[in-house]
Amino acid sequence: MALDFESRELLSDIYQIKPNKKVFITKRLHSNGFLGMLDDLEKKGIIENLSALENEFGSDFLETTDKGTLYNIRFKVEDWKKLDEFGIKEFNNLITEPYGKDKQLQIVKTAIVKKALQLENTKFRLSKGDVLGDDKEHIVIFETLKDLEKEKFLKLTGATNFDIKTGDWACDIELLKDLKELRKQTAKAEPKKGPAPSPKFHFNQGVLFRDFCNEVLIVRSENSKEHTLLTVAMFQPVMARIDATTDDVEMDWRRLYDTARRLNDKIKTVFKIDNFFQLDFENKKLWRVVE
Repeated sequence: MALDFESRELLSDIYQIKPNKKVFITKRLHSNGFLGMLDDLEKKGIIENLSALENEFGSDFLETTDKGTLYNIRFKVEDWKKLDEFGIKEFNNLITEPYGKDKQLQIVKTAIVKKALQLENTKFRLSKGDVLGDDKEHIVIFETLKDLEKEKFLKLTGATNFDIKTGDWACDIELLKDLKELRKQTAKAEPKKGPAPSPKFHFNQGVLFRDFCNEVLIVRSENSKEHTLLTVAMFQPVMARIDATTDDVEMDWRRLYDTARRLNDKIKTVFKIDNFFQLDFENKKLWRVVE
């Protein structure tokens, strides 16, 4: 099972301290799921001398209305390499519905060849943005790259960068194929051009993102009204009516309306998309109008 969002966020904070082996983080958290992650790391010998205690001044620390518990988290990293391997494994677990292996290999190969031909170079940095559309939600990227390395299609030439919190990734590669031959093969296989795919919104594990866009909107609590409304809205087709009686909403109309307005403002700020939700206050209903 994949780590919950708060555990991934804490793990991301830990990686910011690298390569320092002494870790001290003060963080406000809403559940104790992160304790299981840290205990597991200690049992595996990846960290040691773990201490995760409530901060006795938590209620007064940096005045806030957040009702989470403030923790002082201390430990020593025994092996950063193994901690990186743990993070990559958990990063792979973010993909809950992967394509079959052959399909993943073909999609990533196509993305790599396309970028190599655009750059006219066999050495470059590959990132999440190079795998476009819905495909990136179904590809366990680091396992796929390892398989391509075994096939002698490419080799990894530098550090693997990943953000366990947002799902972003990047790595330096060298393509082990001749560009001239790849250009010929691509020209033969290239289908007739159709209309360009239109970007769509996606909401996964507390992160709202849009195709072809580098920005994301993070909804920090899985129990928040914003998380609930986005989950319901993204599950239903565009223009499907949502109101207080919709399954899983569990909000009265006023709270539902206020939540949708807040999300409209945040989505406009992050994605420059206006009126993600269309609101009808008088008839007490709303719709998601942007795909």
